[in-house]
Amino acid sequence: MDKKRSFPVFIATGFYSGLSPIAPGTMGSLVVLLAFLALSVWAPVFLITPAMVVWSAVLTAISIKSSQWCLDHQVFGEEHGDPKQIVIDEFAGMAVALVGVGTTIEHVFLAFIAFRFFDIVKLPPINKLEKLPGGLGITADDILAGIYANIGVQLTFLLTG
Repeated sequence: MDKKRSFPVFIATGFYSGLSPIAPGTMGSLVVLLAFLALSVWAPVFLITPAMVVWSAVLTAISIKSSQWCLDHQVFGEEHGDPKQIVIDEFAGMAVALVGVGTTIEHVFLAFIAFRFFDIVKLPPINKLEKLPGGLGITADDILAGIYANIGVQLTFLLTG
């Protein structure tokens, strides 16, 4: 069996968006942003925040499991660390960044930019979480980056009215 064509790899790479040669983490985050925009157009407003809470939890669990599978099978030649091709963690973190921030283009775009900033810069203690073992370490830093981004967006629009 070709491990790179397996279902866990399809999931861990964010439907293969993580195989992009250019900014795979940003591409993975962009997939979630586009899915959120589609949700905000078609779903009733009162369901969007609860849906994102559920999706954040589901994506977090899936991220830990599928990332660990890729590490265990050394799909990308590594048994430790965070291979750049794995972007399901960006899916989970971006979903957290979008919980309750609103559905306007300004809110969604700022959440995207803030999430990418915190995910790349890895301010403390985000940088400590990525050192956790396996799929948990791959995912945990992105969840905290999503929390930081969410708080930043919420505060920005609260303070600017």
